[in-house]
Amino acid sequence: MTIVIVPTKRCNLGCAYCFEPESMRRTDPECALDVEGIARSLDEVWSGPWQGGMVGLHGGECTLLDLPDLENLLALTYEKTGRSGVQTHGYNLTDPILDLFEKYKTRVSVSCDGPPHLNVLRSPNPASAKATAHYNEKLRQNLSRLCARKIPVGVISVLHRENASTPEKLHDLKVWLGELAELGITRGRANPMYADGPNRRFQLTEAELSRAWRDLFDCVVEKRLDWLPFREMVDNLLGLSLGPCWFGGCDVSDTILVSIQADGSRGNCDRTFARGVTARKPGTETATRRDLLAATECNGCRYWKVCQGGCPMEAPEGDWRRKTRFCQAILEIYSHIEKRLKDLMPHVRLVADGPGTGVVAARPGRKGPKQPPGPAAAGDPGAR
Repeated sequence: MTIVIVPTKRCNLGCAYCFEPESMRRTDPECALDVEGIARSLDEVWSGPWQGGMVGLHGGECTLLDLPDLENLLALTYEKTGRSGVQTHGYNLTDPILDLFEKYKTRVSVSCDGPPHLNVLRSPNPASAKATAHYNEKLRQNLSRLCARKIPVGVISVLHRENASTPEKLHDLKVWLGELAELGITRGRANPMYADGPNRRFQLTEAELSRAWRDLFDCVVEKRLDWLPFREMVDNLLGLSLGPCWFGGCDVSDTILVSIQADGSRGNCDRTFARGVTARKPGTETATRRDLLAATECNGCRYWKVCQGGCPMEAPEGDWRRKTRFCQAILEIYSHIEKRLKDLMPHVRLVADGPGTGVVAARPGRKGPKQPPGPAAAGDPGAR
């Protein structure tokens, strides 16, 4: 269960894809930052079902905040958990910011989609080879600086056509995972890029995503790395927990992740912002989408208990009532992991093997094991 504080929606990159629309990143009017209001909301959320969950700063790009504001927010989360977390593009990391990360035991999650020749959709200007090369070099330096100062860091990589669509690109991506590990970064997350409209051209096909996930799973097992969602999928099948949020029966009007906005108001998961679903509806949890899918598109699926339809924002054409557009890829990676587990433990009984096994959902208020902490990056605010 994750709480993210969203103090700004601004970002100084111009990435070719983003879960936030361009209009929000560039022109969204800034709310006056109300640190006291954020603190009150955090107290209310923390005293309720989300108590014990991860708390992190997200955006936009939270390192664009004035240094005193950034420190106040890091201090808030540190007071709750004894640590803090930040999701960042890693481009703005000055020494004073790194000093704050050390002071507040910040776990830093950096967005990076691979080595420079694969990380070409992220940049202040992806259309400029020079600007993108400069960004990648600065990002490389900042990752090294974080590791040199022993600040816990992980990476969130988004899988798309530029970094994971061919065996050759996957080979280079796996080599890069090894290079990160040599640097000291052994944890991360590999999420699929999704989009409607023109940016859909960057989205992997289901066959490409399935191949990428299976290839990367075998790589992280061989190299003994701790990358998500693979570790989460293993835990899900073994019935140890249920994560990430998009396997937890999330409903677009009652998301598992809760956000706290700059003015202190409580909001939905930030993935919903692009569809204009920012405010969180008051009241008790709903299970509308999960119940609907259990009776329709997902009825009889072997992996229903450990998927529950996936993220509603990944549904085809934005229809949140439907299952994720990546259904087949999820089925195939679960099948691949199940086979690997049963090769190792022929008599193991997995959640997919029948009724009466497994956990229910990764949301507050339901019985079942808690979702375990994410990578040391966390920072990693659930599963963007």
